Amino acid sequence: KQFIIIALCLIIGAFAPHPTPVSKFDLSRINGKWYVHFMRSNLSPKDNRCWTETVQIDGKSVSIIESFYDSNGHISSECTAVVSDHSNATWTIDQNYQGVFMSVDEKNYEWLMLGSTEFSFVYFFSRNLTVSKTVVAEQITLAVRHGYNMIGTFFPNNTDCTPHEIMI
Repeated sequence: KQFIIIALCLIIGAFAPHPTPVSKFDLSRINGKWYVHFMRSNLSPKDNRCWTETVQIDGKSVSIIESFYDSNGHISSECTAVVSDHSNATWTIDQNYQGVFMSVDEKNYEWLMLGSTEFSFVYFFSRNLTVSKTVVAEQITLAVRHGYNMIGTFFPNNTDCTPHEIMI
């Protein structure tokens, strides 16, 4: 079923020129823990679960701690980002990647989607362990419209996050 959704999305987004950032992005509302619900990157893992990103904002500087479990146990890494535009929706991550927030739940900031301007990655995050399949499908469609190849999209298993997070 996910393959059909992705195939349709590829057809819809075949002519997208580049990712476009949201016009307004409130940095003060993204501090805290976010669960990764899908990702597409050149380094997409196959067995990771309970994938989280913890964001800490200090002015225009951003600290991001990535944490997940794979077959070898817990893995964590840290990166930094600098907000690089007036809308706050474009970031330079680890001085290597330009990322744009293409979609956000503007009312509650319960979910958001970040993609690179080079099309090397796209992530969809939520504050909650679960997100409706409708929202996920809409975000995959939007990623394709922005020009991302979503073949090989990875959906981390977040169903067992709570027991693992207690062990951190």
